[in-house]
Amino acid sequence: MPFLAYVITPGPQSLDGYAFSYDVDAKAMHISRPDDEAPTSLGNFSATLDPNKDYRLVFQGFEGEFRGKVFALSAPGFPIGAITAFDSTYSSGPCGLFNAHGVLDGTGISDSTFDNYFSSPDTDVDGEGMTDRWEIDHFGELFWFDDEDFDGDRQTNLDEFIGGSDPTDPGSLSGIKEVTVAGGDITLTFPIIPGRTYGLETSPDMDTWTPRPTAVFANNGATGSLTFPTGGQSLFFGRVVATVD
Repeated sequence: MPFLAYVITPGPQSLDGYAFSYDVDAKAMHISRPDDEAPTSLGNFSATLDPNKDYRLVFQGFEGEFRGKVFALSAPGFPIGAITAFDSTYSSGPCGLFNAHGVLDGTGISDSTFDNYFSSPDTDVDGEGMTDRWEIDHFGELFWFDDEDFDGDRQTNLDEFIGGSDPTDPGSLSGIKEVTVAGGDITLTFPIIPGRTYGLETSPDMDTWTPRPTAVFANNGATGSLTFPTGGQSLFFGRVVATVD
């Protein structure tokens, strides 16, 4: 059966690390810790996976906390199940995929095809949109939620993560710093950070927002700007949206 794995020592009879795998006999997903290839289950949940359908496995770990999720590709926004486990035996190692050969189908051979694999050091074990390292650096723990406001400045923790401001400093705010209009163009200036893509949305009523992909972005160092022609409108509202690359 295919695994998503984070291993220390790859190789027959010497595999150490962590794995997220499916037990076809027990019909369960497991997060386990292989020690010299002998697995210790750290947690599991029941799941009946149809071999005729496609699934996506997501396995993340950060400083001893691990989370595994399974999604059907026919409904990628809704996990079939998820589990969190804790273990600090191994602290680092390469990530990858491997196929476990064993008595899975009565012949001793397992077969699988991998057509999409992605690994990133920017983990988000609690799935709140903020990277684990950012949460630890600013809060010292992973237990603050995305919609909370740690410093009481009326910007959520997630807003500050995306906007690049300090969520522990009420004087550090993300968002638009300056708006200028000249020659029929409006320019919005705002702080930027690497790893973000910025875009402009406009609205006639602050209720319905329309993306403006033709807005021209300029990187001015610590700040960026988006310029868009007003089209002769005497009044409209604009906002900057940021996404994590």
